[in-house]
Amino acid sequence: MDRVAVFVDAGYLYAGGSTSISGSSKKRSELNLDVPACVQFLVQQAEQISGMKLLRIYWYDGAISNRLSTDQQLLASSNNVKLRLGIVNTFGEQKGVDAKIVTDLSDLARNRAISEAVLVGGDEDLRIGMELAQQYGVRVHLLT
Repeated sequence: MDRVAVFVDAGYLYAGGSTSISGSSKKRSELNLDVPACVQFLVQQAEQISGMKLLRIYWYDGAISNRLSTDQQLLASSNNVKLRLGIVNTFGEQKGVDAKIVTDLSDLARNRAISEAVLVGGDEDLRIGMELAQQYGVRVHLLT
């Protein structure tokens, strides 16, 4: 299928975004994400990079005590966005997020649901997902 999907590691987006804007990494509680503008930007970037229509945006984040943050609630109710949650442990670290990204990327590639992917992330653990998708002929673009 000639579709592009976007895979967003929210932890990476928040950390990298806050560093780019302010020069230092900020706590989540200090940040406010303009969800509609962010979704629109990601759709435009994906379609421009690939020249294809968007399948959807997969947004990966950690949930604290199984509660959605305001941003997560807005994302979950946004068109073309699938919120996929891992957990946030007692040390404030996301767990299970990278595994979900790798699994979804490789499954969509194997099932020929996408022909291109845009990955917003920078974790070395995501490399295997990119390699698996590429083995199925998916072109992967890294957006950092």
